[in-house]
Amino acid sequence: MGLVIIVIILLAIGIVAGVVVYVEDKERRRRDKEKRKHSELATAQKMFEYGKYDMAIAAYGKVLEGDPENHEAVRNTGISFAKMKQHYEAMEYLQRTHEREPNDFDVLLCMGLCAEELDRISDAVEYYSDALYINENSTDLYMRRALCYEKTSNFAMAIDDYSKIILIDDSQEQAHLNRGRCYQQTDQFVRAAEDYTKVLMFNWKNIDAAYNLGICLLKANKISEAVDALNKVLEFNSAHENAHFYKGIALIKQDNYTDAYDEFDDAIRMGLESADAYFYRGLCAQRAGDAEPAIADLAKALELGVRDDMRDAIVRSRALAEYQLGDYMSAIGDFTRIIEKGERNIDIFIARADAYQNVGQFDFAIADYEAALQIDPRYSDSYADIGVCYAGKGDFIRAMQSIERAMEMDPKNWEHVFKCAKINEKAGNMEGFYANIKRAKGLEMNLEDKISTDPVYLKYEEERQMLKILRVE
Repeated sequence: MGLVIIVIILLAIGIVAGVVVYVEDKERRRRDKEKRKHSELATAQKMFEYGKYDMAIAAYGKVLEGDPENHEAVRNTGISFAKMKQHYEAMEYLQRTHEREPNDFDVLLCMGLCAEELDRISDAVEYYSDALYINENSTDLYMRRALCYEKTSNFAMAIDDYSKIILIDDSQEQAHLNRGRCYQQTDQFVRAAEDYTKVLMFNWKNIDAAYNLGICLLKANKISEAVDALNKVLEFNSAHENAHFYKGIALIKQDNYTDAYDEFDDAIRMGLESADAYFYRGLCAQRAGDAEPAIADLAKALELGVRDDMRDAIVRSRALAEYQLGDYMSAIGDFTRIIEKGERNIDIFIARADAYQNVGQFDFAIADYEAALQIDPRYSDSYADIGVCYAGKGDFIRAMQSIERAMEMDPKNWEHVFKCAKINEKAGNMEGFYANIKRAKGLEMNLEDKISTDPVYLKYEEERQMLKILRVE
């Protein structure tokens, strides 16, 4: 019996000893595991802090193998993926972190950046907005959110964010530049010009600001200032084709077609192969009386493809150039195309009437002059030209009625009186002819010079004979 008790005691001691050994071993393994985990986490943290994000991801991966819910490892893995521009992978870890800690500023920032890169713009705006609740003075966040608003054409909200940046720090050049761009997109050209001017105060060599300033001033109809701004661009970059182009537009608005032609010519030579450039160069050539190059440029514009409104303008300019060349039938064809599209411009009817008159189609000419008078009954020139057309038909009674109506409406217009003289000459009334020549000379002291330099009065032999008469008089 005593022996049995001894055996039992020894067995109990052995069991207890075994349990103690097991517990101690388990605790040792736990401590070793914890130690390894801390070591792996420390290594990952070091790689993360050093910006070695690929190595950090690998190290955090080992931590997550043993502890899949380790918050720090999940968070920093997401941020590391974001830094490496692996946006899909980043979002998986960042969203897990966000669910546990919704007010983590860095996580919200990275989520916004990733969503933006993944073209999830509305999500990006939401994340940036949440981050701004945490730090309402972050100019970087306002900048990011404003750029997102721009991507969705929400220029009003973008302007609001750029304005907040400027309110925090008025020296933010990029914010002024971007706000100017938004104002420009919404046709607020004066405000845009103010921002671009501010940018140039910070950096007078900012070509983009100077160029856009020129465009906005042009749109705001501040033409001289626009030319100055575009000249500044060309000082820094004489090959800036668009600056040449828009300077040409500004010069047209100043009726300076000669210099405008040179600007469009420079733009085209520098590579601006656009219908607009050829159209405006052709327009300038036509206005300068260079009809042949004008027609060539206008044809090139049509070849490159144009908008419907520009097509009409090209046809109009081509018709005028054809008229200048004396190709009246082609001009009549182009004027007719414009009128058939519903154009009710008085100048078009008068131009076609003049062309008809020059080819002796007086009835058509009279009809167009009368159409012009329906648009503007006060336009005395039409009555004068109707008189010339009736004289061309040999109907001198109607001719005199029309020319006298013109002279009643505008008694000091020497051209009306001069045309009256010609009508009298055609009718064989030389007394009326000489009387009106004297009257015309009384209204225009330089009448001889006017006729000798104006191609309108030098097309036919009778005009040259008229010069001889004027010299005798």
